[in-house]
Amino acid sequence: MTLSDSEARRLARIRKYQRWWPYTRWFCLASSVGLGILWVSLLYRLASLADERSIDSATLIAWCAPICWIMFFFSVWPLGFALGRWNGDVRTQLLFRLIDEHEGKGAESGRRED
Repeated sequence: MTLSDSEARRLARIRKYQRWWPYTRWFCLASSVGLGILWVSLLYRLASLADERSIDSATLIAWCAPICWIMFFFSVWPLGFALGRWNGDVRTQLLFRLIDEHEGKGAESGRRED
């Protein structure tokens, strides 16, 4: 199989990202858990403001609670991504395996003919 220069560069870049994944998944896991704890604690503090019967606390809750929930879900998304692809992207690994096998067979057959 002959790859163009741009295809070879793209495959090299994807292979590099695959090698980085074991470290990246831990970063995703740690940052997601940390940010999740931060937003849950902020939501807890907002919920504790509900005991106060003032208009200021009600306005603060009405404006900040939806933002905190949205930010909580955005911060937990990398956790799901990292857990869902803990061992990397299976399709990409299969693609690289097929490419390597195909290149290996082509090289072996070329050597046999010589």
